[in-house]
Amino acid sequence: MYFYNVGDIQIVGALPKILVRNEQTASPKIGSGESKRKVTIRQFDGTRLRDPTPEQDE
Repeated sequence: MYFYNVGDIQIVGALPKILVRNEQTASPKIGSGESKRKVTIRQFDGTRLRDPTPEQDE
């Protein structure tokens, strides 16, 4: 399950496969207190990439 609260928009969902993963990891520098964020986005099975123009997309 996932929940994203982005200002006025909230997104809630549940999928058996990962659609979006949001990871926050500690910085490799010891004692820095910094963190890094990594976002992974995967497309649904059976979807295809769109062509860059409407004419090519048809």
